Amino acid sequence: MGLLCLVAFSCKKNEDIVIPPVTPGTGTGTTAGTRAQLTQDSIFLYAKEVYLWNTSLPDYAAFNPRQYAGTLDGFD
Repeated sequence: MGLLCLVAFSCKKNEDIVIPPVTPGTGTGTTAGTRAQLTQDSIFLYAKEVYLWNTSLPDYAAFNPRQYAGTLDGFD
């Protein structure tokens, strides 16, 4: 009986965690671009979603992932 009560109370949903949606800034030209640029945008946005300390990461406009050259450059 005690185990049943323990399981019932341990399976409640935590309502305190709120993850704000992450979207690229408007007017930055992020809706169009080369395959490499869109990949850089995606990597940044995935990092903002799954990184444990995502509140410490800068926003899209401040970081601007398209400014960095990567291994995908030249493969467009």
